[in-house]
Amino acid sequence: IVRASDFAPCPDLRALGVRALSSYRSPDCVAFLVRRTLGRKKILRRRALASKSPEMLAALAGLAMHWRSDPASQAVLELATASSDSEIIEAAGRRGAGI
Repeated sequence: IVRASDFAPCPDLRALGVRALSSYRSPDCVAFLVRRTLGRKKILRRRALASKSPEMLAALAGLAMHWRSDPASQAVLELATASSDSEIIEAAGRRGAGI
């Protein structure tokens, strides 16, 4: 998690790190991925997705592929599927092993 959080590498390398980490079966992992996909609270204290970036899309795809049944992940995936951005919707629709 520390390496994937490192802001020194370029965004594409961080995205690769996030993608590799996403299948690691740990509560810390899913919490890390959720933090990477959510932005600051908006009006009425509702959560919103973070700004789209390679790292955010990788974290979102990781949640969809490996953590779809996790309650925190489900909330993020619901936000993503309601997005008007096709890349975000596509990342949230990825299917995988699930936990």
